Amino acid sequence: MNIMRNNNDKTDKNEKVECIDCKRETQKEAPANASSSDGMKCEIPYTKVNSCMIKNEGQITKCVREWDEFKACHDKNRR
Repeated sequence: MNIMRNNNDKTDKNEKVECIDCKRETQKEAPANASSSDGMKCEIPYTKVNSCMIKNEGQITKCVREWDEFKACHDKNRR
């Protein structure tokens, strides 16, 4: 297999990429309650996501099932 590389590629492979959302101190806080989804069709999945995120200190990878359920509900109930 022959891979050609563009010599004009200006990407510095040693450049450090900073993930702002990866740092706890730069993450936005989750809502304190589910008020933004009260009475909505996806209130229950939203509440599960919110609880999981709080329990796991904002670690999305520990709440994948909850996020998938919320996304499916949201996709199903789009206007």
